[in-house]
Amino acid sequence: MSEDLFIDDRDKRILELVSKLKLLNMAEIARSVKVSKETIRRRIRRLTKFLQICISPNYEALGLTPAILILKQPSRSDLKLLDSIYLCAKEKMYQGGEVYWLLLYFFPSKHLEKLQNMVLSHIPESELFIGRRMHPEPDFSCYDLKNNTWRLDWRKIGDQIREGTGSLNFNPIRKWKVDIKDLHIIRELERDGLKSIAKIARYINVNPRALLYHFHKHVVNMVEGYRIKFKSTATGNLLPMYIKMKFYTLDAAAAFINVFKKIPLMDEIFISKKDISVVTRLLLPDNRNLIEAYRFFEEMISEDILQTIDLMCVVDEEKSIWRGFPPPEKTFNNGWILEEKFL
Repeated sequence: MSEDLFIDDRDKRILELVSKLKLLNMAEIARSVKVSKETIRRRIRRLTKFLQICISPNYEALGLTPAILILKQPSRSDLKLLDSIYLCAKEKMYQGGEVYWLLLYFFPSKHLEKLQNMVLSHIPESELFIGRRMHPEPDFSCYDLKNNTWRLDWRKIGDQIREGTGSLNFNPIRKWKVDIKDLHIIRELERDGLKSIAKIARYINVNPRALLYHFHKHVVNMVEGYRIKFKSTATGNLLPMYIKMKFYTLDAAAAFINVFKKIPLMDEIFISKKDISVVTRLLLPDNRNLIEAYRFFEEMISEDILQTIDLMCVVDEEKSIWRGFPPPEKTFNNGWILEEKFL
């Protein structure tokens, strides 16, 4: 890991508190950690050298649905055709010498069928993964303070999954009435969760007091909290991977997700109830950990916890693009606007 990376017990406590808050409140964190607000700000500034704190939109409450398309060696024309202002991420990946692309959309829910029809009409053999995004609950106990490194104990992770209980909530999520100011706040805070409302107000040229009202009265209902995302290049070259797997039962998928969402190096978790599939984006600390991860998944399959691993790809971040939340000025006018090519 890099020399700059050092997380002590107080840092771990701060990060765990940040991940539990709906809206970032330095005073509340300072009271819990029993230090001054300035100390909290200073520590968070140092931590952001190698991690990103960003707001986590509740996309379904905003009328958007996560949709993932994984393509094997698509042509440039395929990728161009499938581009969209609702395309959040386009990631190039490798598995066994083969090239894959993963396209992550947050698409207007009421027009989702239009995206499905376009995909099937142009690439009939492809399958669009439509699911729900799970909010992380990071537990930093896997960070080894003494050796200043990550310790993913795959044996312990397996035991926790075997003993795991719980369920996943698939109840319909309430759709909130939104306006473009709410969406600008969410977009900017997804890019940088520490950005002030005053700075956002200057950027979109609106009254800061009016925007603050939207922040406290509207946005709080449209987000799940904050995510802590580690920068792979800033933490000793962590290895980003996408894993797509299928389970026999929803209970098995729930046990798996409830353990995995506590791993701080877990970037994304999506689940599709339709075929009980899960897609995750995980950062692995080193090559040895990659081998241990392969063994772990083999064990999960042999014990009938997992049905199959459909894909386990290494991400080429230099050839990948992350766009984030769709730009409100191009996508929203008293409702989500559908691009002409989908009509």
